[in-house]
Amino acid sequence: MRQTILAVFVILIGYAFVYAIQKETEWIKFTTPEGRLSLLLPHEPKLEVVSDPTNAKLTHNRFSEFEDGYAFVYRVFR
Repeated sequence: MRQTILAVFVILIGYAFVYAIQKETEWIKFTTPEGRLSLLLPHEPKLEVVSDPTNAKLTHNRFSEFEDGYAFVYRVFR
């Protein structure tokens, strides 16, 4: 019983340290140029225009942001 209580205590202390170490970042509001999507991100995503290899008239606007621990990719098909 004591070992179980000690294990739970150690886990809770570990979570407290992890939570205390995390830093808060300022999030910015990102809206696509068409105004169809709006969301909060920690950094401004990069725009990449890609043409479809099968149809030259079709382009993809790809907004992407890669950071430690997460990735964001949004594609707009036209």
